[in-house]
Amino acid sequence: GNGVSVEGKTITISAAGNYRLSGNLEDGQVVIAAGDTHKINLILDNFSISNKETAPIYVKTSGDFTLTLAENSKNFVEDLREANTTEDSNSNSSNNKTEDIPDAAIYSKSDLILSGSGSLDVKGNYEDGIHGKDSLTIEGGNYTVEATKHGINGKDNLTINDGSFTITAGQDGFNKGSYTLSVSDDGMHADGKLVVNEGTVNIENSNEGLEGASIDINGGTITVKSQDDGLNAASDSNSGNEFAAQEGVYININGGTLRVNAGGDGLDSNGDLNISGGTLIVDGAG
Repeated sequence: GNGVSVEGKTITISAAGNYRLSGNLEDGQVVIAAGDTHKINLILDNFSISNKETAPIYVKTSGDFTLTLAENSKNFVEDLREANTTEDSNSNSSNNKTEDIPDAAIYSKSDLILSGSGSLDVKGNYEDGIHGKDSLTIEGGNYTVEATKHGINGKDNLTINDGSFTITAGQDGFNKGSYTLSVSDDGMHADGKLVVNEGTVNIENSNEGLEGASIDINGGTITVKSQDDGLNAASDSNSGNEFAAQEGVYININGGTLRVNAGGDGLDSNGDLNISGGTLIVDGAG
């Protein structure tokens, strides 16, 4: 129909609207290439997709992009590329301008919203399972994510309002729901704000459990087991003094129940640490 084109095993969506995918697409790709104001809602309804060459779902351009898991549906997205072992993860390192490499099974350069009540299994063998380059908001759904780097990565902001998560990652589980995470880097990771409003988050193993420039815990039940810091608030900006407080960096615990078992610091903020509510139990080295 209008707004959809198919070339080989590549499905391209180029106009606003609601789209539903069912069935199995092996070595295929879904590309979103719509206008910056075009809102797209892609409904996965018992849909499976895999790719050995690039991100199976790639949002190049769009207004808000919503990925909805249909009720009672089971969906699978597998990035089967070899794991990226270079430090520069998401762009080609050269003096010339290059396009970002889609480094996740689900990779979005637009605001990404995950919703619905179905289930989604994601395998991010190259790097991340789910990566939103702008804001990433999770409204619901049941997620099982395996990744060699970040399980769920919200580049600017990561907000979890509901959901259930089981995450096995090499770095962060979350860079927000109910999460069970086993990761070698961060369970949940955001370069900007990381906010948990509700849900159940269980990070079984990680380097650092929750990491962001700022972390707000407003509710939910969170259990973290980490090799290093349980919660780490830090910014990439560096004043030259590694002991100086970083402006705009903080951990705010306003509610919920948080249990942390950390090999490093239970709570580590390079700025402010504020606790105004909730229940906090910390077992850590520092």
